[in-house]
Amino acid sequence: MQPTIINVIFRAGRGECPTLSKEATTGERYGELPVARRQGYQFDGWYTSDDTHGQRVSAGDLVTSEEDIVLYARYSKKKGTAAKKKKSSYRLQKNVLFALLGVVALLIVAYFVVNYIVSIIPFTDYDGAEYKAKKVDDVYSIFDADGYELETNEDGYYLTRIGTQLKLNPETGKITVFAVVATEGIEVAGAAQRILMFAQIKQANVVSLEVKNQNGEFKIYTKDITAEKKEICIEGYEDGTYLVSHNPELYAYLCVAAGYPLTINKLPTDRVAELGLAEYGLVPEKRKATDEQGNEYDYDYVPTEYTITGAQKNADGSWKKDADGRVVTVSHTVIIGDPVVGGGGYYCMLKGDNKVYMMNNDNYEKALFQPIENLITPRITYPATMTTCFNVENFVLGSCIDGNRLNIGVDVAFDYIDLTIRSSTMYSAEPYKTGSGYRYQYGGYRLNSDVLSTILQSLYEPSIAKICKLGVHKDESVLKEYGLDQPYKILSYDLQLDTDGDVKFDSFVTNTLWISKKTDHGTYYVYSELCDVVAEINQISFYFVEYDALDWVNPAVIWHNLAYLKTMDITSPTYFSHLVFDNTKSDQSENVNSLNIEFTINGKKPDYIVYKTAYATGKITEENPVYNLRQFYKTLLSLTIGGDARVGDHFPLTEQEMAALRAQDDSKCQLIMSIDVEDYAKLTNPNYYPQNNKSQMVFRFYRYSEGRSYMTINGEGEFFVDASYVEKMLADAKRLEDGILIDSTSKN
Repeated sequence: MQPTIINVIFRAGRGECPTLSKEATTGERYGELPVARRQGYQFDGWYTSDDTHGQRVSAGDLVTSEEDIVLYARYSKKKGTAAKKKKSSYRLQKNVLFALLGVVALLIVAYFVVNYIVSIIPFTDYDGAEYKAKKVDDVYSIFDADGYELETNEDGYYLTRIGTQLKLNPETGKITVFAVVATEGIEVAGAAQRILMFAQIKQANVVSLEVKNQNGEFKIYTKDITAEKKEICIEGYEDGTYLVSHNPELYAYLCVAAGYPLTINKLPTDRVAELGLAEYGLVPEKRKATDEQGNEYDYDYVPTEYTITGAQKNADGSWKKDADGRVVTVSHTVIIGDPVVGGGGYYCMLKGDNKVYMMNNDNYEKALFQPIENLITPRITYPATMTTCFNVENFVLGSCIDGNRLNIGVDVAFDYIDLTIRSSTMYSAEPYKTGSGYRYQYGGYRLNSDVLSTILQSLYEPSIAKICKLGVHKDESVLKEYGLDQPYKILSYDLQLDTDGDVKFDSFVTNTLWISKKTDHGTYYVYSELCDVVAEINQISFYFVEYDALDWVNPAVIWHNLAYLKTMDITSPTYFSHLVFDNTKSDQSENVNSLNIEFTINGKKPDYIVYKTAYATGKITEENPVYNLRQFYKTLLSLTIGGDARVGDHFPLTEQEMAALRAQDDSKCQLIMSIDVEDYAKLTNPNYYPQNNKSQMVFRFYRYSEGRSYMTINGEGEFFVDASYVEKMLADAKRLEDGILIDSTSKN
């Protein structure tokens, strides 16, 4: 069952908070919470509501909600320190407009004079918040419902949450409403005497968001706004064909940017009418620009536009519905124009309304101006974990011949074998088996399991530099821009899934990736068929596409447990021996072992004693032929691949030369070794393909230079081994027969 990921949204009130939201998981702890700051005040923590009924939330508390949570900052005034006085919004607006537009302040303030208000009667502001005058040190001050003293502006007036200015007689406690923020139409009063273009639409109430900006168009919507657990969808990706989902953190930014239109100022209507909307970049028009070479050109300018639709609620928190039972919604379309002269914001207006506002909203850059590619969860493969990422079948990485993705030369192919299947078999330490189409599928070579495991781990959570393009299936011509119209590599694999939690695979999902050649800055462009995106991937995750044949193969040539050996033939132009092994006297009921193994050489059971001298003490002990056999087998187990016979500065072989060596008569081989092995799978693990618990492998070594021998296993190969080590193997085989002590660590 997938964990529920929610957004924790931070409201700093009259303070500031560096983090607007973070992700949290239901049932887990909140983790680190940001610190809000307010001039002259001490931050007291985050609470579940902005009134006295809210509960404090700490980093160690568990997240219990499955819906997004809003936390509110609380502050207490620092002792002995007066809160820093804010500039009067009257003067601030006047200064801004004089500096920016050279016009007089627009904020219309209505003055209400009240003859007498008894301080013991709470004052109720226009947003429903209550305030009281209380005497502290024989002097009255105004406090909010939480008991915090209100700030005052430089003129000495107390400021409520929405910016209403209150005058107080400090001796009698009389409160007078000095000024309120003037609103018109659908405007509402916001914080710090600023106007909201329309009433805030909270993220939990957002039905849909449609955005048109310079990067294109997109729509994100809530599938069922009344559902307890809401599903956020991206238009065009609802049916599950492609694994595309929104980024919860950036979606929170988007909702705040679009749904909380708090203005800096509103421009005079006569000034707007005089200059026209084009002056503020609020209508499409032809514009001129200059390219990097200094050439001027015309382009079509179109302002950013978004439409937000929100569902409405009743006073009791239930969804407001019409006579037909449908949830009542409200929509607003906002046009965002040019940056304000001197920076610090943008000109905005509601579509169809010529009132122009100045907005200062950092979330515009983070969300509304972004392409849809920046607002989705960056992903190119199906989500997996450190434990499930290995459950793959039909893994194939291939080179596209002449860039044709339908003509693949297989670099590597494999399947993962679960431990329960391969335990107590000769493959117990081999988690992967070679797959269909791989050159050495039946050749006796093993894949390097450490390499494959590392690659699968990098694929489950690849390092994505950025998502470049979403919606490739609509127009595959965009692939050419990223060198993917003729891919360098194709990677495909099936990830096995356990959807019902019964520890059995019941379905799978196919991941197919088209991979470009490495870019000049060391990254790769990758098209994911599953996610329908082109992404730029850091080299750290896709380094393996440059691997050659040797990188995939386990360098250890002989790897079977001695207990599984049945026969071994060793042949050279001057020597032959036939060994037969009998391990029936060794008990395999608990662990595979060769404690009581016996053997014959050319039909005779060796009967001799070898004398071993301990290196540290010089003590001499007598050892039997089985000891010598084990030393001989250690020699064989130490044989490793030296490299690719086709490359190198010394005597590289061509494909034709390797074919000519393989075509030679066996009498020309430096050494031929044939082994028959059979494990105990039919007894210890009958679920593991008992018909495949036997194997015969023939190793041929062709000496083609002073230091190298070309090696094949069952007639296949392109690698060399150390020629002198092949000679040691032959010498140790003779020692085993002749009763001469074998030192597996010696060079000859």
